[in-house]
Amino acid sequence: MNTLKYCAIIYIACLVLITSCKEEDYFYEPINTKAMENDYPAIVSGNGIYDEETSPVPTILGNVRVNPYTVANMKQAWNNLNPTNQIVTISPTQLYVKFSPAGESDYKLLANTNEMFYDYPLENELVTLGDYFPQPGHEFPELWAIVPPNFQSPIAGYTIIDELFIPRYNTHLTQEAFRITGNQYDTGGDPMYIPIEDNIHNLVAPRVPEDGGGGGPGGGSGGGSGNGGGDPDFTTNACGCVVYSDNRKPGGCVQVKDSEHNRFEGVKRVKIITKDTWFTEDETNTDENGCWKINDRYHGSMWMWVKFTGPVCQIRGVKDGLNYVLGWSHPMKDYLGKIRSGPPYNNIEVKYDIWQNRGSQAHMHWAASTINNAIHDFHGYANSEGINLPKWLDIFVVSNRTDGITLMANHCPISLLNLPGIGLIPSFLLSQLPDISIGANFINSDQLKELSYHETAHASHYTKAGCGFWTELMLAELNGIAFHNLNPYHQVDGIVDIAEAWAYHLGWFFADKNYPSGQRSRNWQFRLEDIRNKEDGHIPSGVFHDLKDKVPNGIEVTSDYCCGGNYPVNDNVQGYNSSQMFSLLGGNTKSPNSFYQQFKTNYGNSDPVLLQKMDDLFNSY
Repeated sequence: MNTLKYCAIIYIACLVLITSCKEEDYFYEPINTKAMENDYPAIVSGNGIYDEETSPVPTILGNVRVNPYTVANMKQAWNNLNPTNQIVTISPTQLYVKFSPAGESDYKLLANTNEMFYDYPLENELVTLGDYFPQPGHEFPELWAIVPPNFQSPIAGYTIIDELFIPRYNTHLTQEAFRITGNQYDTGGDPMYIPIEDNIHNLVAPRVPEDGGGGGPGGGSGGGSGNGGGDPDFTTNACGCVVYSDNRKPGGCVQVKDSEHNRFEGVKRVKIITKDTWFTEDETNTDENGCWKINDRYHGSMWMWVKFTGPVCQIRGVKDGLNYVLGWSHPMKDYLGKIRSGPPYNNIEVKYDIWQNRGSQAHMHWAASTINNAIHDFHGYANSEGINLPKWLDIFVVSNRTDGITLMANHCPISLLNLPGIGLIPSFLLSQLPDISIGANFINSDQLKELSYHETAHASHYTKAGCGFWTELMLAELNGIAFHNLNPYHQVDGIVDIAEAWAYHLGWFFADKNYPSGQRSRNWQFRLEDIRNKEDGHIPSGVFHDLKDKVPNGIEVTSDYCCGGNYPVNDNVQGYNSSQMFSLLGGNTKSPNSFYQQFKTNYGNSDPVLLQKMDDLFNSY
């Protein structure tokens, strides 16, 4: 769709997948140096810094450490400190587990649990956090995670390494557990200790459910603990976010550069994951302003990830040259590395600037942030226009293309067995087909968002037209690409015309809403007003706007998007809206003519003059 070259996307993906990772003889510096800890500047991706590196970087691990948080070690530590109050058993608070996927489908099953997975064992010292952890001899890399005690694994390859008991970090109990296992215990300069309790389980940190983000500028508290978990003390940090005033409680913002608005804007409703050197892990989401905060105190080194998944979509994709099954199957994560070795933790700014090297981490994270925000934009615009919201979307980003496709593969599985060359495509790629694939080879935010609006318009259309319509549409598009020189529009029937015309209209319409004159790289209003058809005699992308515009223009001179030319459009129709049009895009509306006939029946009011005006307009296309 949107001049999609679907087969080309798949074959390019195959080439990327079978390209071996380059082993590099260098190490990149962790993201924050001592100077950064002193000055606390924003963490900026893009603008030519190390995130522009396009070669895959391996994760480097150090020595294996003795785990102080096992149930056995915590029980011994308790009994050492409480000779008159000995305990026999402790119930675990978490499980430390390893997953051994047997095939490609296992990764998707694990991704659906929404747990945080690590591709390296957590009992090792972490020297360098890279793009992947080498696992020689493993066709399917193993994964590690910290899960609740009642976790049910969706795959058979599941091993409990340790049952864990994790109290509040800064306790005498934890200090004793570190001592008996030979680990250095560092409070991070925090003098506060939780005293020994009579009941060991009173030392467990309360886990308040996260509610999705910190308070935005001037906004409420939000955040990982809702109202702050009884802590009323908040402050506004440097990026304008309301965070906990206790600087040991993490908080900050995630922002992306909008090249046309010329400002950094909050990345909406993506997941934030923070972790200490061992097993303490917290999660929350950014809010509508990209702000976040967590009601948990940190005391030493803190690591952080941004995971591009949220309530309306998840975004997958890998940097160029990264042959890595986890990257293809799970949501994209930005491994930010060690953010702090001590407080303050409540002033963390992450900024995704415009990229320079195509396929780099900087490129992929900027694209993921921009596309994520575009999906949220679409929801807002769709609500205001009275059209259906799309279902939750699984989106795959392709770094070297400027087109997309809306397969809806997770909602309407489509048989591709009869397509030519399908046998050459690895089964893994077929099992990982997304709902939407979006090409991200743009440096202009409005152009990438317009494509995202276009494809999301298809996903919205799907909710009205249904799976049967979508199967017919997809096979028409894909067969047109395969059999007709990569151009589906001249050789296929009207189902492509009506679906694409609506998506082009909404893409341009919403881009014009977001990017008014003076804040755009392309004139979206011109496309709405002056483009008749997308192809010569096909895809009447201008008709929807002509039905809406408030002042009939009479005879307009327009052009076709593909090849110019001047064509008169007799527009004496006005005042209709998106909701009325969308209501007619059901499963039986399979051509522009079918839409026209329904439109006249529903809105012509049996008025011969009005019906003639409608015919004059429709016949102009």
